[in-house]
Amino acid sequence: MSQPVPVAIVTGASRGAGRGIAIALGSHGCTVYVTGRSERSGDASLPGTIHETAAAVTAAGGRGVAVRVDHADDAQVEALFKQVEATPGYKLVVDLQAQAVIRPDGHGIPFSIDAFRKECLLNGWDDIGLTLRHAEKIKEFEEKRRIDQPWLFA
Repeated sequence: MSQPVPVAIVTGASRGAGRGIAIALGSHGCTVYVTGRSERSGDASLPGTIHETAAAVTAAGGRGVAVRVDHADDAQVEALFKQVEATPGYKLVVDLQAQAVIRPDGHGIPFSIDAFRKECLLNGWDDIGLTLRHAEKIKEFEEKRRIDQPWLFA
């Protein structure tokens, strides 16, 4: 029995970063579901289609599967995930701390990320969380402002 290969979904894979990510995953032997809305040249003002990217994934050593999906349509997204769930394969593990995608065979595929963005993701900080880290300073400022400019609070 052969070992199932990793399966990934790459959205917006017709061009740009999505295309590059899909091909890179393919070069590591992954089955890549290449999703987007551009099926034929001319569907968009920019070049590239999901079928071209899927072919490039396969040429890189993986298995590219082109699926037209409008990700704003929940029914289309649900249908995509049902199709992917039916595909035998392991799940990839994204280890943000180590900055690697770990394949089922244990091989890590490194990636880079901005240090500040990494810290935010690891700590679960969104914009509100980042602001709340300075709650004491904000409270001190508001108290001082209330004393210095009482007419603003009348």
